[in-house]
Amino acid sequence: MKNINSPPVKKSKTNMGITGLTNIGNTCFMNSALQCLFNLPEFNDYFLQDKYVKDLRSNNKEIAKQYAKLLKNIRGSGSSNSYYSRGENTQDLKRAIEKVAPIFSGYGQQDSQEFLRCLIDGLHEDLNRIVRKPPYRELQADLSKHDIKHISHDWFNYYKSIDDSVIQDFFRGQLSNKVTCNKCGYESLAFDNFLDISLSFSGRATLLHNVSLEQLIQVFLNKEDQIEEYYCSKYDNSFDDAIYDLVGIVNHSGSLSGGHYTSECMNPYDHRWYRFNDSHVSEVNMDQTQYDTSGSPSPYILFYVKRNLHKN
Repeated sequence: MKNINSPPVKKSKTNMGITGLTNIGNTCFMNSALQCLFNLPEFNDYFLQDKYVKDLRSNNKEIAKQYAKLLKNIRGSGSSNSYYSRGENTQDLKRAIEKVAPIFSGYGQQDSQEFLRCLIDGLHEDLNRIVRKPPYRELQADLSKHDIKHISHDWFNYYKSIDDSVIQDFFRGQLSNKVTCNKCGYESLAFDNFLDISLSFSGRATLLHNVSLEQLIQVFLNKEDQIEEYYCSKYDNSFDDAIYDLVGIVNHSGSLSGGHYTSECMNPYDHRWYRFNDSHVSEVNMDQTQYDTSGSPSPYILFYVKRNLHKN
């Protein structure tokens, strides 16, 4: 597993969408997270090609509709070989999110990770393919009868019967938790789903060269005595079997009570990195970019994509 600057992504004739987002009042936390999502091509094809319409719940909260609308506006801005400082307006999407999460009402500074979680939760609820959820059942995890991957799939399929959406397709992973009784040696195994992981990132580093995703996850696993292993069950692999590429970074500068968010994203069509500072967009050479994670600005959210995702 390693990070590389330009993963092999097939060039598309679709507009590359290198366009800023207007700051409508301390909304840099929103703009920076959205730009990283907008540069995930397989995920966004689902919205650009209107595949989401067939999954849209009748009682949806308009979040998926407004996300698709904004994404299409981004892709319709400019030409396929240029980018503009004119920003697209995010007001309609923000209003849809405010209805389900009043904390984002108004124009106070908010946390970008909290917004991202709220957005993907809202997209999931709007697009959940499960209309009637099955009754609860107690899942068994007997390591004496089945190996850990067999049990992992059993739990994964059960949770998929409850929650199944494009969000789950692209973002869901599993953590296996094993507890061993000190007296009798009995092992209890359970699995928890996750959409993101909070990793510890400290010290001065060049993200693209000195730090790997595997190293960050290993630090996370070492801190959790009960965690046995990490799985991405959709692709039947532990992280040791796959390569993940860093494709987006949300940066924060300032203090916990305030500050400013920007993002750097690798465009999947021209393989170049761009810095998004609200409506302003500029190309950036990531080979020469240093990040001081103890200073300001510092990387706050990292977006990784599994190599050759479209082949699975």
